[in-house]
Amino acid sequence: MNQEILNAIIGALTTLVTAVLLPLAREWVKTRTSIATYEKIQQIASIGVQAAEQLYAGQTGVGAEKFSYVAELLKKHDLKLDDEMIQAVIEALVLEIKVDGTTTR
Repeated sequence: MNQEILNAIIGALTTLVTAVLLPLAREWVKTRTSIATYEKIQQIASIGVQAAEQLYAGQTGVGAEKFSYVAELLKKHDLKLDDEMIQAVIEALVLEIKVDGTTTR
């Protein structure tokens, strides 16, 4: 019985995150960049997240290394992103991957 309640709570939280937080993170980044820059950021971050997943495949406890890899990749492209925006972009993509297993980029 407790497992059923826990599963229901996890399902509700996943729905909340997908329906509310992911679109909010995207809009937050969009309002701070031009459309062309936003698309470039999304493209680079998506490639970076996928590359980091491949580079660190099978390793546990390397989330910080994956994050650093993607953050450095974004910084190298001189997109004038502050650390807060870099974190928002990466977290939104990682969340998207965790929720539906893919990224739309």
